[in-house]
Amino acid sequence: MKKVLIFSFLLIFLSACGKNLVHEDIREDYKQIEEVAKEVYEKDGDADDGQFNLYNNFNDKYKLGQFEQENEEVYEMNDLEKAIVSEIQNLWTQALLGGKEETLSSETDEYTKIKKKIEDYLSAKEIPEEIKGKYTTYELVDGTPEPFKKEVKELFNLLDIPMNSDNPTFTENEYLPLVRFLNKCFGVSYEHDGKNYYIESDMRKIVDLFETIQFEVDEEYLNDSTVEEFNAQKEIWDL
Repeated sequence: MKKVLIFSFLLIFLSACGKNLVHEDIREDYKQIEEVAKEVYEKDGDADDGQFNLYNNFNDKYKLGQFEQENEEVYEMNDLEKAIVSEIQNLWTQALLGGKEETLSSETDEYTKIKKKIEDYLSAKEIPEEIKGKYTTYELVDGTPEPFKKEVKELFNLLDIPMNSDNPTFTENEYLPLVRFLNKCFGVSYEHDGKNYYIESDMRKIVDLFETIQFEVDEEYLNDSTVEEFNAQKEIWDL
């Protein structure tokens, strides 16, 4: 009898450990997103505003890799939780593509593959080695990060004269700070002093603009539209 009791206790313990790897909020919110994603997928990607808003709320809550709980304490997600969120993002993208693509009877469609991967992660007893250290945790901030604002304003002031000159000339004094800034922006991440900040849509416009400027400077030709966009954005960011 003792052996049976010990074994039963061990199974319960291991099951609890696996469940504790994933925050209950993520589990509950995934159920809701999966139901909506399934509806969208079965309607060949036809999502209404409410469904888009629900997914966007989910994405906004978890994309940073940490979130504020109901008790106002910040919870930092582990690599398994970040992997689950990443796969849920993939599931939603696949749902929007819909079930139009025909799949051989002997093969599994991409939507089902992603869903199976999420379920495997949710039942994992430990964090798989292949995803450890793979995902970034971004800082929780209200609005645009101050370091980003500061660098952007400095760049606008630095580039203002050459951008609006009849014969634009970029020296190392203007070009190198531009390159250094862009090197800190990779994918959706802006890195400053060892901290990572998520590049939101308004920040993305600026990064794209400065990437265009660098490209055109390298090509030794500035488009009028680029200069106009530079001046328009400078006016916004000078506020």
